[in-house]
Amino acid sequence: MDWIKIETARPISKELVSRLISDHGKDNLRRMWEYDSLFYPSTVAYNICENAYLGDSYNRENIWRELLKDAKNIYILEPNEIMSRRDYKYSLEEINFHDIAIKNVLKKRGFNFQGKKLIQIDYQSKQDYWSYNFDPGKVPFNEAIRIKNPQLKGYWDKNSIKAWYESNQIIQIKK
Repeated sequence: MDWIKIETARPISKELVSRLISDHGKDNLRRMWEYDSLFYPSTVAYNICENAYLGDSYNRENIWRELLKDAKNIYILEPNEIMSRRDYKYSLEEINFHDIAIKNVLKKRGFNFQGKKLIQIDYQSKQDYWSYNFDPGKVPFNEAIRIKNPQLKGYWDKNSIKAWYESNQIIQIKK
């Protein structure tokens, strides 16, 4: 079955998705991300974001090493999110993936948490040092040329991981 892209006012809200599900049925609707003119599901989008975090771990290795010394683990909204470990399917919400991406980067680099603090990384709710340095709205996307223009505006910085995630998100409906 073929899928067609719907042009929507972005960012894609929960309300819009609910309305589209009501109009077309849940099985006839999917959220995808555009990358190099191809469309990918969230699992691939998370890996694209993870690769951006990986690049950042080399570009700002000193800050990453600071996090390792200070943190025993990280989370976004709720401390129980540490149970997700490094698996995106356990992410509490589709928009909250960066703690898992960061943990996967640490594993790839052979790094381990050494600290004593459980650290929240969510710039929208806690504007502190760690959120400022690791929230996807603050970390540069390693391939900014691939972010659709005009980039969406929000709490996030231009050319950030979050800018790619929001600006390249689309909805498709079955024909």
